[in-house]
Amino acid sequence: MDISQKIVRLRKRNSVSQEKLAARLGVNRDTLNNWERGISEPDTAQRRKLAALFHMSPSYFESRPSGLSMLVKILDAITKKHRLAVVAASAVFLCIAFVFLLLAVKFTSFILGFMALFTVFISCLAFTFYSRNKK
Repeated sequence: MDISQKIVRLRKRNSVSQEKLAARLGVNRDTLNNWERGISEPDTAQRRKLAALFHMSPSYFESRPSGLSMLVKILDAITKKHRLAVVAASAVFLCIAFVFLLLAVKFTSFILGFMALFTVFISCLAFTFYSRNKK
């Protein structure tokens, strides 16, 4: 769970509005909204204030993104900027998968069958990121 999700969860669990929490932290509501949406993160002093307000250890708000979460953020950013290219690439990968599948059947090749499955997986992954970022 990243810091934005932690802030939202604690704020809602304690029934505190964004306006009230922002006022207690000494920041404006837009700043808190950006933290909760993952656009920006609070600095060390603001993390300490958050920890004190919610009676948590300051280490709770340390952000240590995993490799997978960083990859997801990067793929989300690419998808948002290049939506049409992602759809086109997905369609191309599906066509390539079909060709691999035909070749795998014709030559009864395990490797070609694996390549067909792999390209279908890549295509599905691209469509998944496209659907996550339709806005």
